[in-house]
Amino acid sequence: MAKELEFGSIKPFDSSGDPTSVAPRWKRWKRSFEYFIVGKGVKDDDQKQALLPHCAGESVQTIFEGLDDLEVGEGETKYKKTMKVLDDYFTPKANIPYERHLFRNIKQEISETIDQFVSRLRIQALNCDFGDAIDENIRDQIIDKCNSPQLRTKLLAKGTDLELKETQDMARAMETAQVQARKIEQDFKGEVNVVNTRDERKQKRPSGRPSKMVYYRCGKEGHLSHDLKCPARNATCNKCKKVGHFGKVCKTKTLNQQQQQKPEVKRRNGEKLNEVEKREYNFSINLWDNEHFGGNIITAIIGGVKVDRVLVDSGATCNIIDKETWEYLKKNRVVCTSNKSQKSLYPYGSKTPLKVLGEFKSIVSVNNVEKETDFVVVDTEGRPILGCRTSEDLGVLKINTVNAMTVDDIVREFPECFKGVGKLNNYQAKIHVDPNVKPVAQQYRRLPFSMREKVEVKLEELVNMDIIEEVQGPTPWVSPIVVVPKADGDIRLRVDMRQANTAIIRERYPIPTIDEVLERLNESTLFTKLDLKWGFHQIELEAEPRKITTFATHKGLFQYKRLMFGISSAPEMYQHIIQQVLAGCDGASNIADDIGLCIYCTR
Repeated sequence: MAKELEFGSIKPFDSSGDPTSVAPRWKRWKRSFEYFIVGKGVKDDDQKQALLPHCAGESVQTIFEGLDDLEVGEGETKYKKTMKVLDDYFTPKANIPYERHLFRNIKQEISETIDQFVSRLRIQALNCDFGDAIDENIRDQIIDKCNSPQLRTKLLAKGTDLELKETQDMARAMETAQVQARKIEQDFKGEVNVVNTRDERKQKRPSGRPSKMVYYRCGKEGHLSHDLKCPARNATCNKCKKVGHFGKVCKTKTLNQQQQQKPEVKRRNGEKLNEVEKREYNFSINLWDNEHFGGNIITAIIGGVKVDRVLVDSGATCNIIDKETWEYLKKNRVVCTSNKSQKSLYPYGSKTPLKVLGEFKSIVSVNNVEKETDFVVVDTEGRPILGCRTSEDLGVLKINTVNAMTVDDIVREFPECFKGVGKLNNYQAKIHVDPNVKPVAQQYRRLPFSMREKVEVKLEELVNMDIIEEVQGPTPWVSPIVVVPKADGDIRLRVDMRQANTAIIRERYPIPTIDEVLERLNESTLFTKLDLKWGFHQIELEAEPRKITTFATHKGLFQYKRLMFGISSAPEMYQHIIQQVLAGCDGASNIADDIGLCIYCTR
């Protein structure tokens, strides 16, 4: 004999809750009860009959005692008959048009997977009498209400032969691909050329030994590319027919192939910057690979010495010379004035500064245009860099002004969006009120005479903005007001809803945490935030629930036409409403009335 498990009872069934949801709630409770009796090892129907009213609670016991149709037929037990009668009691005949309306209004939530979306649709479809067309209707709803425009396009391209299983498979594949693509982009984001600090012991080389580097002119080791004795200096390439390098190191073929393939070069890779910091200076250095950005590499004459492969960097605000180039300049008797330097240069993300050898002032010339400027010499490998200002003065860099819109421009273009209090179109929110809670009309709290004029001004302002309205006739609910003085002499008018909140049924909709919102911003490069002014007041209330917001003043009774502060369920209602409005808007998320916008941009 199976041993009975020891665990408590289940939560009683609430038969007095929202009548529109009593049928699905009863089905869920019935399923929980069946799991419970199986776990308890109860197999006898008489025991089940005794446990049923005990577990269901007092409200169901009252209904149970009033049932008069419990005559047991042949082959039927009293337990099964009781369950059938309770099913009929709690499951009234469905209003099919209304249930289908609810089905058609189900949208995919922002963070909801396709399987979760289909599960919600299938549960609602059971009440819609779709017959054998449940899968077909779910498929159509996915196409109509899914978050992804790309998925919608692909599904529509399949036509009428598209089945629900194929729809889910395509959606799952796209969800997986999006996650994998973000991961690849996140890894790809770090692949940039940067100046790194190295251990000084590793940087030291025995004096007199040349660096083991292969140079681009001849492909050999042991000398610099600007060495006058380089055998390829005056040689003609047999591939591109240009002077200055051998054919075996010619990049013409590779570049042509790359141009034919037209690879997408994302600037995102180059956005990792090295920062040079000093109290008087704050500049950035970007190092690019010449194979991809050959247009940024020029030849310059510094202090009378010709220097190849100088990088023009629009993001740098000073000029940089690496140690190797500095030795080359000294060897060729560069004309300059050198000094010690107090500047501190830090690689991006590092707290260890680069070693600055000094700085010098010299005349730099490009295409017969000259300028006297300063250079900072660093003890690291790299290539010479011309900063933004020097490059502009020499005519090798042109900065175009971006005609970006300012906030004032946007306000002038869309003035109607910034005046008064907005209102969500074609929507009225419903406050769920427990009918079993007895309404309370509280006494009016008298105000000091010095406050009355300010309250009258505030009431008139709220009426003119269509936020509140006067109450005509008797009302079951009345709450007092609380007047809070502000630092600028104005007042803040609030309604004490503590008594009324005991009758309001909260929706319990989850509000996202900061960490959940930040996770969605992980792959983005541009961010902004919108603050919905008078956010709660932009949501209109249905006519009937407005009565519970009635409040008393010395000017009479008023009630709110819009959602208001003080209602216990207002934050959850507002979060859900705004989240539904933003559904399908990639990069948009909200916490209450703060909407965060983000986008990944390669520009």
